[in-house]
Amino acid sequence: MRRALILGSLIALLAAPAMAQGNNAINVFGVVEKVDATTIAVKNDDGGAVEMFKIAPNVLYIQQANATLAIPPYANDHPGPLAEIRFLKDVELVWFRPHAHVRGKTVRYTLVYPDGKEETLLYLPRYNFNWQLTYRTSVKIRKGARMRVQFTYDNSTTNKYNPDPGKWVYFGGQSWEEMGTPNMGFLVDREADEKGFLVER
Repeated sequence: MRRALILGSLIALLAAPAMAQGNNAINVFGVVEKVDATTIAVKNDDGGAVEMFKIAPNVLYIQQANATLAIPPYANDHPGPLAEIRFLKDVELVWFRPHAHVRGKTVRYTLVYPDGKEETLLYLPRYNFNWQLTYRTSVKIRKGARMRVQFTYDNSTTNKYNPDPGKWVYFGGQSWEEMGTPNMGFLVDREADEKGFLVER
């Protein structure tokens, strides 16, 4: 059995069942805001019986540490705080969904292997607030590896979405403020202890 996990501005670890027949599996991804008794039904292609599964929520929230973000007036390529995640167990990365606001310019996800080798897994050279996409993938990440995520910001007059290039911009949830949230989705063993999954800084 596998467990679906979400990593984001709030890291939400959702314990969700996975149903598998041979190589086919259904994994439930989502951020739980309200706990309920949701039930899903799965029917096999071969006309077999419908199976009912209850989603058993087990949610842990950890605040993403980008509150130190401060972008100077008229800066056109300002690096935000580097997010770094160290993996304490083997995991499988299955999607990215980077999130910033209207001054977001670029984002790069770099995987640093335990031996020090680095690989760019995703680079968006022209981040666009109006096109926040999910990028599907399948990357096996070994214990001891690290993920570094770097956002840059454009607070200049050349950014047509910028409401006021003459102001300092700080971390916040409104679109005229900024953030850099490296949302990622992972699969790990269902019985794994989510508290021992990763260390974030």
